[in-house]
Amino acid sequence: MHMVLAMSRPYRHPEMGIYWLRKRVPADISDKIGREVVTKSLGTHDPEEARRKYAKLLAELEAEWAGLRRGKRRITDREAHFLAKPIGDAWLERFRENPSEQFYWHTDIYRGLWTDYPLPETPAAPGVPDSAPLENFFWKAMQNRCSGGGTHPARQRLRR
Repeated sequence: MHMVLAMSRPYRHPEMGIYWLRKRVPADISDKIGREVVTKSLGTHDPEEARRKYAKLLAELEAEWAGLRRGKRRITDREAHFLAKPIGDAWLERFRENPSEQFYWHTDIYRGLWTDYPLPETPAAPGVPDSAPLENFFWKAMQNRCSGGGTHPARQRLRR
């Protein structure tokens, strides 16, 4: 007698009809991810498109999980460039015509971003709402963006 193993496949939401990836996180890394199951909308009603997107996303998840199993390691300059390039390209594309329209990165306060810890904050004037300087918010936002709270696609996949 042969035992048939079920293949992993997209899940169709019964009410919306949109396909989803639903994958149990392996027990050896679920603590690192903070969840037991990862779910992600494939954003399509078409079963063929769902299969393609599912295969791609599943491969990305498996690669990410393999990296978590390997643990921390120093990356090469080439790897750092590879990881940073999509973010830099997106920034350039978005602000190429009008660089002054970007408000989340301030070169004038960058120098102290990592050396002045805890982040300097100037208190608001007593009784004057919204009088705290914008730097209070910029420092936190910039540091958060650099330390993993930003929008890197690899990090977003596991959060969904």
